[in-house]
Amino acid sequence: GPIATLREKLHVSCESIERSADRMEQMIAGLLASARTEARSIPLRCSEVALADPVRTAISLNLAAAGAKQIRIEEMLGEVQPIVADEDRLIEAVDNLLSNAVKYSMPGGAVRVETGRDTKAGFAYVRVSDQGQGLSAEDLGQAFKRFQRLSAKPTAGEGSTGLGLAIVKAIAEAHGGSVEVASSGKDRGSTFTLRLPIGGPKA
Repeated sequence: GPIATLREKLHVSCESIERSADRMEQMIAGLLASARTEARSIPLRCSEVALADPVRTAISLNLAAAGAKQIRIEEMLGEVQPIVADEDRLIEAVDNLLSNAVKYSMPGGAVRVETGRDTKAGFAYVRVSDQGQGLSAEDLGQAFKRFQRLSAKPTAGEGSTGLGLAIVKAIAEAHGGSVEVASSGKDRGSTFTLRLPIGGPKA
C-alpha cells in the first residue's frame, strides 16, 4: 500500500544521503589537504577513467540541491575513450563546479554539463555552464584565488568557503591541465572549462 511505497522511498533517500555523506567526508579530507598544499604537491592516484563516470557521480551529488531549487541539470556527455586521471579528484573538481553553478543560479534555471575531447591538442574537457549571475571583469581576474568571495551571491542563502575554485584549479594543474572561466558579464551566466591531458600528468 501507500505506506510501503513511502517506506521504500525513504529507504532509497536515506541510502542516497548516506552515500553522499561518505563521499563528502572523503572530499573534505581531500579538500583540507589541498588547501594546505600547493597545486603540484596534490597526490594523485591515476588510472584509466572514462570521464563520463566521475562527471555522473558529481551530478548525482548535486541532484538534491538542484531539485530543491527546480534547477535542471542537462547532460551532454560525449567523450568515450578513457583518459589517465585520479577519479576521486575529478569528482571533487566537477562537484565544486556544479555546486557553484547550482548555488549561484536562480530557481527554475538550468545548468549544462558537457564532456568531450580535443584529440589534436591531446586534451579532454568538462564544461559546466549556468544561466546565473555571471562574473564581472574584476571577478574573472580573481576567480581562482583562495578564500576569494566574488560579487555573485548564493540565491538561496547557501554558504561559501571561497575555496572551491582554488581547489578546482589545483586539481587541474596537478593533472597537467587547466581551468578557465568565461562570462559575458553580470546576469549573463558563466562557463567553466576544465581541461585534462588525455595521457595523464607528465612526470
